[in-house]
Amino acid sequence: MSGHASQKRWWRNLRSPAPVAVLLRRRTHTGSAQAFHAGTDPELVDEGIRRYLARFPKMAARVGLPPDDPSAFARTAADTVIVRVELDG
Repeated sequence: MSGHASQKRWWRNLRSPAPVAVLLRRRTHTGSAQAFHAGTDPELVDEGIRRYLARFPKMAARVGLPPDDPSAFARTAADTVIVRVELDG
C-alpha cells in the first residue's frame, strides 16, 4: 500500500504487470506485480486499505483516517495505490 500516491513515483513502473523478485524469509521468489488505484480498481483499493488497517490498526491516524469521519476513508482511498504481487508457483 502506498498512501499519498500522487506524491510518489515508484509505483508508476507497475501500471502494467511487471516481473519482480521478492525476498521473503531469506529466499528470493519471482512473480509479477501490478499497481492499482481508485481509478483502475476501487474495490481492490478499498479491500487493501481495510486489510492493512486490520493488521496495523494504529496506522489509521497516520494515513489520515480518524474514526469519527467516514468520508476520510474515501479521501484516503482516492490517493492510495495497492500493489498486488503474485508469486510464481
